[in-house]
This record gives sequence, C-alpha cells and structure tokens, in this order.
Amino acid sequence: MPFLEIGSDRLHYVDEGQGDGAPVLMVHGSCGYLGQWRQLAEMLGERYRVFRVDLPGMGDSYEMPIDRQWTDEHDARAVSAMLELIGTPVHFVGHSAGCIFSWRALADQPNRILSLTLFEPVFFGLIEDDPTFAFPKETAEGYVRLADADDLESGMAFFVDRWAGKEGVWAGLPERVKSLMMKGAGRLRHEWSAGLKDGFYPLDQTSWLQELTDVPTLLVHGDETVPAAARVCDRFAELRPNVSRANVPGAGHMVPFTHAADVLEAMEVHLAGANG
Repeated sequence: MPFLEIGSDRLHYVDEGQGDGAPVLMVHGSCGYLGQWRQLAEMLGERYRVFRVDLPGMGDSYEMPIDRQWTDEHDARAVSAMLELIGTPVHFVGHSAGCIFSWRALADQPNRILSLTLFEPVFFGLIEDDPTFAFPKETAEGYVRLADADDLESGMAFFVDRWAGKEGVWAGLPERVKSLMMKGAGRLRHEWSAGLKDGFYPLDQTSWLQELTDVPTLLVHGDETVPAAARVCDRFAELRPNVSRANVPGAGHMVPFTHAADVLEAMEVHLAGANG
C-alpha cells in the first residue's frame, strides 16, 4: 500500500495501468475514497497510467477527526504533492467536491494539466441566485446540525439520502462502504460549515473563470441527478470556453462509479484529443 509523506501526514494513493498514454490523476469527492474509481480506472488503465488518491481524512490517508480543523488547503496540498510525484503533465479526473478542492493546485500549475474531466463539480457559488441553491444550503444546515449534536451517523444518512433523492439509500449500503464513508464524516462537517460561512466556495468570476481556460474540459452529469448539480453544470458550461459535455441517461450524482462503462467512450475521445 503506497503512501506519500506530506510533513507528518501520510497520503494514500494507487499507481496502476499498463498504457503508454499520459498519466491520469483521479480525485474523489466528499466522504469518498479511491476505491470508488476502480472500474473506470481498470478500463482506462489499458491505455493510460492511472493514479488514484485518497484525499486527507478519507480512505486510507491520514485521519481528520471532527476536532481537527479541515480547510481546502489540505486538499490543495495533497493534489500538489501528487502532481509532483507524477512529474509529467496529467489528465485530471475529478468528482463532485474533489473538483473544487483540487482547483487551486491545478490552477497554480497549469503547465502540468493536459485536460480536465469533471463529474458534476459542485461549484455551488455559481447558482446562489437560482432556486436550486436551496439544496446545498439546506443540506449543509442539516448536516452541521446533526454533527454538532454528535450524531455523525444520522448526518451521513441525511447527506447520502439527500444526494440520492430518496430515503433509505444509506441504510441499504454495505457495511464496508459505510465504514469507508464514515472516515470522512468529521471533515465533512467542516466542509459544509465553510460553505455556509463563505458562500459555498464562491470563486471570483474575474479570476477563476480565467484560469485553465486553455485546458480542454469534459463536463459530465447524470440526467437523474439533483437539480442543483445539473444547474451548476449548465452555468459552468455557459461561463467557460473549451467545455464539451456528456449527459448520462439513468445516472445520478455518482455517475462515474455507477455508470463507468457509459462514460468511457466520451472520456477516451476527450483524453485522446488532449493527450501529450
């Protein structure tokens, strides 16, 4: 099990794939873990060298219990360390919050980024003037309330079921998956709290929208995802150049994990067109 040392902390990652294409770096979202990418990574590994990483406080990376303050600098530092480890330009593949928490590291080293594949990036600051903004706001308030009552288990059930759009999804998950997701429950309280305080990671449109604009970007969403996530994708595509889109029928927010085979063709075309 390989680890990357970051100061006194250890970051877990996987280096795999037999292809000779430029490396691919895959980053999961909130309460995720690198194992979620396994199916898609195996398929891409036939043509590319693939790196998957557990973000701080999740998976087998160093722990971040609720009493250890998390900020997005932890993730930016982790992604920067992975870019240094890989050493050559990469295709970045991110899901949900993994996209926004990686953004600073990517924008600070644009010469190392060949392409972006973003699965439902939750740039909720883009929709604060839209009715669908109620979803992240209410989700954040509900999770923080439960976490502050020392009920992280109920908080995770609330979080997962909200994103799934129905009750009982958390209860039906395998215990191993629940255990892996619960590793990120403490830092998730800080993620949502920061969102409530700072406007859900608003990115000044005069700065971030001008970052990485030369990088070919594939934006993917499921056609059964929550309306807020779909609206973010619409707004993101409206405001940035070099964005192509893929809509996956029957998929929700976890589209790269539940519909890996369905997104593969669009990804292969996208990566091949940007391959270095």
